[in-house]
Amino acid sequence: MDQIDWIEADGHVEFIVYGRNNLPVDEILLPVEYPGDIALQFDSLSTAGCRTELFDDLMLHRSASTKRLTGLLRKPPEVSREAKKRK
Repeated sequence: MDQIDWIEADGHVEFIVYGRNNLPVDEILLPVEYPGDIALQFDSLSTAGCRTELFDDLMLHRSASTKRLTGLLRKPPEVSREAKKRK
């Protein structure tokens, strides 16, 4: 099942995105909106130990005033070429 979980510890919140691992993936777009009074700051995006570990992680947009951010995980061209060689 696809889902998003979160963990809070020592004033930090970690969002964990789970997804099915049965289709090819070249990129994942992660839009986040955090309404309310809390002033959140984006720290990092990590794919350590995940299928997307070799993907490039890019912050496309971050706006404290609108409380929105968008991250992108994109497979680099060299990873795509290596996968094709193994087939």
